[in-house]
Amino acid sequence: MQNSPKFRVVLLRSARLFSDRLNDILAQYQLNYSMWQLIYHIYDHDSITSIDLAHELNVSKPSIAKRINTLHKLDVIQFLESSDKRQKLIQLTEKGRDLYQICTIQIDQFEQQFLNQVNPEDIAQSAETLQLFLSILEHYKSLNIVEEL
Repeated sequence: MQNSPKFRVVLLRSARLFSDRLNDILAQYQLNYSMWQLIYHIYDHDSITSIDLAHELNVSKPSIAKRINTLHKLDVIQFLESSDKRQKLIQLTEKGRDLYQICTIQIDQFEQQFLNQVNPEDIAQSAETLQLFLSILEHYKSLNIVEEL
């Protein structure tokens, strides 16, 4: 497949530039994109365990633990007792919920400025294609298949 390296380079470079811009937005709140992902998922679930976060974000438990510790020190998250004493639920504090609202507005504004420059049909097609790629990759991961890709 001749276009695949070019596609990969464009996809990864775009993702990097996009996350760099998000980091610029989030830096004023002592956050970065990797911490924002946790805030986003915790808000989305109301409360969640660190293991579930690691699974959803496809990152290691130690990586999640480091981010959680930072967010806890910033008073963005709090820990709740759960029925499973081995796991604590993580929930946003009031400060964390306020931060989520503020950052979401700024990120949405940036995203809208970016998307306004692209044909809506192209955006819809791209989103559909990327969702298909994500589904395929998640399927291969669930089967633990590397060589068939």
